[in-house]
Amino acid sequence: MTRPDIFFPAGGSALDTAEAAFYTLTAAPDGLSVDGTVIHPGLPQRPIGLRELRVLLAHPATSAAARHAVWAYLVGRREEPAWQVGAVGIAMPVLRRTAGRLAAGYPGDPADLDAEVLTGFLVGLRRVSPAAPRLGVRLAWAAYRAGVDEARRHSVALPGGGSGLPVAAAMPPAPWGAPRGVLAQAVAAGVLSAADAALIEVSRLDGVPLAELSTVSGPGEELAVRLGRAETRLAQAIVTGRVGVRLPC
Repeated sequence: MTRPDIFFPAGGSALDTAEAAFYTLTAAPDGLSVDGTVIHPGLPQRPIGLRELRVLLAHPATSAAARHAVWAYLVGRREEPAWQVGAVGIAMPVLRRTAGRLAAGYPGDPADLDAEVLTGFLVGLRRVSPAAPRLGVRLAWAAYRAGVDEARRHSVALPGGGSGLPVAAAMPPAPWGAPRGVLAQAVAAGVLSAADAALIEVSRLDGVPLAELSTVSGPGEELAVRLGRAETRLAQAIVTGRVGVRLPC
């Protein structure tokens, strides 16, 4: 992936560097801010610093329409480097969660994964139409897909042709891919059998050890191979868009 020309330090995490830049540019009294009276009536009707705005967008009381209006404003200012930093800072909680989930089982340098997640977000920011629906979801998805691609390039082969990319990491983070909902979609699409979906749910999401499951579902080694194959099918289906979020065109 071609990387944008900002945020990539000689060492350390790109997300850490972007967060530091965000805090510098949003420091009071002259930091980046938006006018709530211009963006949406569901926001405080006054100037709002971007640090406060990030907190507001994470609050369940903030409507989806207000969140979308904020992202439309930020996308509209994407040509300005300072506002690119601002957009990254607003998205940072999602970017951190995405990189953190994908880091489970990732054998490479976590800083590389951070950089790919950030790159995916920035590429999405540059490409998305300001008129597109669900802008925040689209941008988060761009970051997630870039991170998954990086994780899959470094995944470790498991017995039976499986992949070292954990199924929990393969699933997009909430709210656009609740894990149990993704499993239900996979069964409906014929990607997984109901039994394999149940195995993934119980072992990966509920944390029941395979050794314990083997007492009622067959030898542990057979379950491990079966689980690995099911996870690989599910991860491939998510990455190719067969299951998971369906974003409108």
